[in-house]
Amino acid sequence: MREAIQSLASQAGVSVVLDDTARGDVTCTIENETFEAALRRILLPLGLVYRKKDSLYLIGSNDPSSNLFPHIAEAMEYKPQNLSTQELLALLPPRQSQFVRIVDKRNIIIIEAPSETARQIFQQLEVADQPIPQIMIEVIVCVVAPEKGLQFGMDWNHGLQVNGLDRLNIGLSGLSFTGQVSPYGAKNAFDDFAVTSAFVKLLAREGYVTIRAAPRVMAKDGEKAEISIARDTFFSINQGNNQFLYRQDIEKVESGISLMLTPSIRGDNVQIAIEKAEVSEDIRSLDSSQSTGNNPFPIINRRRVTTTVQVKDQQTVVIGGLVQRQTVDRENRIPYLGGLPGIGSAFRKIEKQEQDAEVAIFISPRIVIPTATVHPQALPLRMEPAVVPVPITVPASVPPTQEPAPVEVPAPVPPPSLPQTSPVVPVLRVVPAS
Repeated sequence: MREAIQSLASQAGVSVVLDDTARGDVTCTIENETFEAALRRILLPLGLVYRKKDSLYLIGSNDPSSNLFPHIAEAMEYKPQNLSTQELLALLPPRQSQFVRIVDKRNIIIIEAPSETARQIFQQLEVADQPIPQIMIEVIVCVVAPEKGLQFGMDWNHGLQVNGLDRLNIGLSGLSFTGQVSPYGAKNAFDDFAVTSAFVKLLAREGYVTIRAAPRVMAKDGEKAEISIARDTFFSINQGNNQFLYRQDIEKVESGISLMLTPSIRGDNVQIAIEKAEVSEDIRSLDSSQSTGNNPFPIINRRRVTTTVQVKDQQTVVIGGLVQRQTVDRENRIPYLGGLPGIGSAFRKIEKQEQDAEVAIFISPRIVIPTATVHPQALPLRMEPAVVPVPITVPASVPPTQEPAPVEVPAPVPPPSLPQTSPVVPVLRVVPAS
């Protein structure tokens, strides 16, 4: 191969520099081709590359450890706009990742490879570095009031219109129920989260449920989201105390309502991996035998659900059956006498009652597709032009009364013949030595 390239270079009248790693045998027939086309046909089967620098042709391998690689390689810089540098590096195949360096703090990816390989890597990074679809998760955490469970007398109306037509119209006044519903309305009345949330808010206004939280969380596709409505309880652990040294360690335990989930887009559906849907409380405040004075350490009662569900975009999934125990102070008093200052406490009594309230969690995902990112055209680092301001000269306007003087246009002069940048090589047959 080295002898064939030297023969081609002497016939074309150019100078070449070969790296020590540029070796191998090749068989080809070259006829009436430019030097660069013939050179590519010889180097391609051997995995070698070349670069023309000034008046020299540098030939070597694409191994970064070779001597001529710094002169053959071309450096390019890419700044990710959506994904991190580590995520983009993981998407490149191993044969290309060896030409890439990352700077996490500056959010820069530096590509140093032969020209064709560098542009291929740059294009792959552009294709991969697109905005990640996001999912808007709307959640309503409500508690069903236990004292309202068997009471009646609720007055409410619930209506749904689609394309200006009534699909659902229901009214309830005391124990009198009236309604009108269409097949579409009966099937899709509570699919829309806006309708479901309006219905829950109506129940909350009437006192049948208590809305604990109604957050909205935006999460990337496949990223984890967490919602917590909790109370932190602190307790101390004393170890190794004596008359000279006193040590106190503070520990924290959390109780309340927590939700941890990971949404993933599956076409038009959203798969929600609910890692934890938990309701917990410190039962020391509920049980008089487990008061803080008798037991300084918290006792947490937890109910947890873990599951994976798949719902359509903007539809609702409900998690129910999580019972939360709570203590209610109920006051009994004699009318008028119980409100007297001073002696009124003798005519009233406060009783603590335990109640089990059911926690219901409504979850509705909505897919948000961002617009694609348009990346600027890549330029090599060492070939990137500097921006120099050029003053603009505006010619004076010609008065409308004066006609411009005729200008003679000289006849076009044929351009002089220029020598070819890559000379044509005559027929040459190169065969490996026997």
